[in-house]
Amino acid sequence: MLLSIKKYMAKVFSVLSWNIKHFGTEQTRLTRIINEINTNDPDVIGIYEVRGAAVYEQMTSIMTDYNFHITEGPQSQEILVGVKRSIQSFFTQKTEFKSGVKTMRPGLLVSLKIDDIHYSLLFLHLASLTKPRGMGLRDDMMERSFKLKRAIHNMAVSTLNQDGKFIFLGDLNTMGLEYPYGKDIDASFEIKRLDGRASRNTMKRLKKTHELTYYPGSTSSYSESNLDHVVATKNINFKSFKDVNQDDCSVLVKGWVDEAAASDKDTWRRDFSDHAYLYFEVHD
Repeated sequence: MLLSIKKYMAKVFSVLSWNIKHFGTEQTRLTRIINEINTNDPDVIGIYEVRGAAVYEQMTSIMTDYNFHITEGPQSQEILVGVKRSIQSFFTQKTEFKSGVKTMRPGLLVSLKIDDIHYSLLFLHLASLTKPRGMGLRDDMMERSFKLKRAIHNMAVSTLNQDGKFIFLGDLNTMGLEYPYGKDIDASFEIKRLDGRASRNTMKRLKKTHELTYYPGSTSSYSESNLDHVVATKNINFKSFKDVNQDDCSVLVKGWVDEAAASDKDTWRRDFSDHAYLYFEVHD
């Protein structure tokens, strides 16, 4: 009898992406967060809402296996990205993602080279607010993401003789628009628009094990929301995780979503963040 042999894909690198609310240098919380990150042993770490260079100094002194880079500018919240030293990486701050607003966060582009294959990861914390200005800024920043994807692909084809492999991810703040006269735009419509734009650019928004990633707290008037996303070119393979329905997903969501009781969710929110974190693995 002939035995069929199934080919298993091997991990190329893993990524953990996390909006950590007002991430500062308070030692107890910092230690708790680093321990949580280390349980996943990610090759690449992206953290949003970092409060200044002091956090960068702490992270570099504790997590010595990583090279870190932090965005700089007049904005009050920074993006911090770390890549394991065993991986060849290059960091570029993308100020065009401030969309002409000096206090907005820039994007942070990380270029990885693994086994002669190049990957580009763009970490973003897009404009919040449900007002027209907020949604307009998000729309502009997302369009810039797709424009960068096209530029990276063209460069990869012309200079490396390979297709561009591009991922943009982070807190994309897909919260919709509140507008007078019954002209609101629901958050689900904004996400649907993102999906359509991704498809037209040979990209896809990766399915998550939990769609809702933001938890405002049990006493808040706001609802749990779907704010954090990973969007990738279709030529990248990902490890599959199972959601509660046993459906295949490419992104594992961890944190407050693992707690059943509202009181336990509140505790996790207090100890860590109001956002769950995203974890995924790129496979060959």
